[in-house]
Amino acid sequence: MLPFRPPSVSIVDSAPWGSRGAIGAMIHELRDLLGNRDGIWQNEHTDSGTLGRRQRASVSSQALRSALSTGLSTEDERTTLTEFLRAGERRWTVPVTELDPIGSVGSMHFAVTKALMLIRLDRHPSTIRDTHVWAAGSVDDTPLAARDIRVRCYAPTGPATGHCVVLVPGHALPATASIDTIQALNASGHGVVALEHDWTPSAAPEDHLGLRLVRDVAAVLATAQAQYGSDRVHALGCSVGASVGVLGALLLAMQGRIQLQGPPLHPAVPAVLVSPWVGSDTDLVALGQSGTPRPGLPKQPAALRRPGLHATVAEAPQLLTRATQQVLLADLRVPVDLLSALTPTRMHILSHIAEGLRPIAPIHILQATRDPFHEPALVRGLAHALDASLHWVPERNHLLELSAATPPMVSRWLDPGAPAPEPTPTTEPDPTIHGAARDRSLRFALLAARSTQGATILPENAHDHIYLIVPGLFTERYPFYLREPCTRMSALGLEHAVVPVDTDQTVSRN
Repeated sequence: MLPFRPPSVSIVDSAPWGSRGAIGAMIHELRDLLGNRDGIWQNEHTDSGTLGRRQRASVSSQALRSALSTGLSTEDERTTLTEFLRAGERRWTVPVTELDPIGSVGSMHFAVTKALMLIRLDRHPSTIRDTHVWAAGSVDDTPLAARDIRVRCYAPTGPATGHCVVLVPGHALPATASIDTIQALNASGHGVVALEHDWTPSAAPEDHLGLRLVRDVAAVLATAQAQYGSDRVHALGCSVGASVGVLGALLLAMQGRIQLQGPPLHPAVPAVLVSPWVGSDTDLVALGQSGTPRPGLPKQPAALRRPGLHATVAEAPQLLTRATQQVLLADLRVPVDLLSALTPTRMHILSHIAEGLRPIAPIHILQATRDPFHEPALVRGLAHALDASLHWVPERNHLLELSAATPPMVSRWLDPGAPAPEPTPTTEPDPTIHGAARDRSLRFALLAARSTQGATILPENAHDHIYLIVPGLFTERYPFYLREPCTRMSALGLEHAVVPVDTDQTVSRN
């Protein structure tokens, strides 16, 4: 575990219990623990695992229902939760957390939600401890405001290996959504340090939100290396935490672009990327930029909202229910335009990868075959560019931290004593897609995006032209028809190529 460090500045929380919706969520969680303990709320009077009629509502609707469930006053609920917390501390004979419950950590909401988790996992507070990491420094010569990063340290439950895994969650779920994976890693003997994002708007320009995430992840990794040793720390990132947080920290540290006021980060960190946020074709075309993040954008929006989840787990009602409960219990809110604010930094990182930058240590990628959040084909290109092993999970789900397939796969990949992983299954390119349309490499996508933006993508010494011959219906059926014009162009010294077209397929296929 990391050494205990209180926050540098104690700020009294104006809402120590969180929102009314969070209070209602804690009561629902407590009732489930006292009921059938199936992890699904409001089904204690039905069969275990049954979903309620309104469980598929949006997160905002569920938050409103949770808030209304408390009635006109939350006094009774707060009394019940306080008694539950005190009973737990009497049972454990120690406080639930070493951090000041009236400080800057979410106060009573923070303490009660941790107590609920300890009861569900049947663990003692001494095995799950909270502390802070001081994050200060710059990225790409951009100064960033120093701040405390709250982390939760999970001690091994199996024979200790002396290794540590730093967990960086995505934008839509808290770190506790990966609790099954954390438990599996602890059982394998690894300690886990889980970073908690703080999306609170600051005075920094909007684009700096991504650089701040890179700096924060680098600071936590460096602190873990100072405690465990630089060769005993691994990284596990989900979604935004994978592509911007983990990859950004490792690749920019390799180039000396991260300057930390504290222990330095040694970038040779093995990593697992779960559903890394790469983007889509449309995203790349609209925002395909390389170089440093764009300056001069407006300040990041102050408005916070609950993350939308339906688009990320479109066809998995059980997972959607679990994800919604995690968001409500954590009282999680994110900036309205969070992904837009992170995009320039993401594109900056992907540009370095497309130009040939490779991590030092092995990278593994876990990706759903039908990820509704972005195009898996681009993840295949990312894996190829990183020389990473890629494993496909046959699900329509972006939040793979909730999938049953994730814990055993991550544990196997991050086990330092395990043999090298076998070649992982992948999906072959669609044979009905012809020619250049098959080139879904990251470099091709970024070059196309830059070209659409009007950038010059050719080398400085490029001056020759190439003629592309695009067949129609007849010439595609009878390719010998093009033999004569191709012969004449060759005789004239004109470089040319025939574009493979399949007229039996749709326009989008071609």
